[in-house]
Amino acid sequence: MGPGGGPPGPPPQDLSWADPLFAPLPTEPAPHTARPQPGGRLPDFGGAEPYPTFAGAPGTEPAAARTQVISGEVVMWTNPAEEEPGADASTPPGGVPYVLECPECGGPNAESRTYCHPCGALLRPEPEEEEPPLTRWERLRERCFDRPEVWHWDRRWGVALAALPLCLVAGVSAGSAVAAAHDAVPRIKDRFLSQHAVTPDAVAASSSAKGFEPELATDGVDNRAWAPQGSGKDAVGQYWTAKFNSPFRLTSLLIINGAAKAPKQFAETGRPTKIKVTATTGQGTVEKEIELGGQPGPQRFDLGIDDVTQVRVTIEAINPGLKPDMPVAMAEIQFFSRQDS
Repeated sequence: MGPGGGPPGPPPQDLSWADPLFAPLPTEPAPHTARPQPGGRLPDFGGAEPYPTFAGAPGTEPAAARTQVISGEVVMWTNPAEEEPGADASTPPGGVPYVLECPECGGPNAESRTYCHPCGALLRPEPEEEEPPLTRWERLRERCFDRPEVWHWDRRWGVALAALPLCLVAGVSAGSAVAAAHDAVPRIKDRFLSQHAVTPDAVAASSSAKGFEPELATDGVDNRAWAPQGSGKDAVGQYWTAKFNSPFRLTSLLIINGAAKAPKQFAETGRPTKIKVTATTGQGTVEKEIELGGQPGPQRFDLGIDDVTQVRVTIEAINPGLKPDMPVAMAEIQFFSRQDS
């Protein structure tokens, strides 16, 4: 009787029935055993027994199984036809190994393993999912927009022709940007440098009413003015001219509209509401139209014209005032330039 009243067990020193690793070592060296070939094929030993037979438990018939150490693991080789009655009888004699071949390195592995013992690769990789078919937009983009690996001459010419208008637009934009930057520098100087008044060397007018001579528009007094002959619409088209012996940069023009700066006189007399300024320079003439405000007092307008030698102010529209029989007058016309010019 064994411990606890159970059946007697095998002798403690004989464990070969439980694990073949505890089998007693042979007195003579075992013959050389070859490794299994890829694909589960057994090497040909010329009819010799390549692997030791595994003995079963005492009192039982030896099992039709063999063992071998592969990559540090014990692998069992078995014959299904001998192990189970309904197994495949077409298995070659000697059995098939429970061995998986690594898809990466080709090394053998036990069937229970998930990763390859030599290289660590996945022994049963999941099948790759098929990519869904391309949509209509994706096919169009791949055909027309995606850059091909090999550029053909027809596509190169097409790209060149398509890029030509863009290059022209870019060139025009760059030229405009350069011109704008070239004009911006003088205007910045006009804005931040000190200004000084430039007195004309001679003045004239197309006509002038009695007591409203052309010189009165530059005398620096705001209660005396120049006015053409007639009244109301007769003043439209009349002009006043100032001449300069030395060319200068005309940065701004200051105008005091009406017969005087005082509100009462400003409201009674006629006054221009729109004028045209024509500046004569060394390169030709420059014209600018100016809308005048309806309030008394000085009104300043930035011009920024270089090399000015003559300025003509032409009346294009008027406000007749409260007394239509009064002349259309301009009290002051002054010119300014930068201090460094």
